[in-house]
Amino acid sequence: MRRLVPLLLLLFSKSAIAQQYDYWVEHALEYIAKHPIVHVDPKEKTCLAHNIYFEARNESYEGKLAVATVTTNRVKSKQYPDTYCGVVWQIRISPTTGKRVPQFSWTLDGKSDTPHNRREFKSAMMIAEEVLRFGKRSAIIDHEVLNYHANYVEPFWADHMTMVARIDTHLFYSN
Repeated sequence: MRRLVPLLLLLFSKSAIAQQYDYWVEHALEYIAKHPIVHVDPKEKTCLAHNIYFEARNESYEGKLAVATVTTNRVKSKQYPDTYCGVVWQIRISPTTGKRVPQFSWTLDGKSDTPHNRREFKSAMMIAEEVLRFGKRSAIIDHEVLNYHANYVEPFWADHMTMVARIDTHLFYSN
């Protein structure tokens, strides 16, 4: 009898472990299906994080995510380069003035492109990770929104577009 009890316990525990194993495998596969493992290029993540930081570091989470969403929309658009670094650092030549015009003013403002607020840059890096790894998007900004500007400037192009949202100090537009 003494030997039977440990043997029964061993058999029962193996059965219980097997059931738990099946349970965890099932849920792990379900999680992986919903959250595919995606390689995030560190350079692309840094470019996106810099854009979030320099465009929206004083904005709410939703404001930062909206800037990231517009940047993502541009990457996916045929009108812009197909990488985050390409979109962020894109320069065009103005047909009227012949001057270099950046897509994002911070990239050509003559100031340092080194983030000085570590906390805000860490926040921007975390948002960039969410966007690149999990496809996180702003619920307010749809796929057609490719432009935005701060509320204290009046770009010439804004009159030719439809404003779709105002988040913090930014106005967002679709064509």
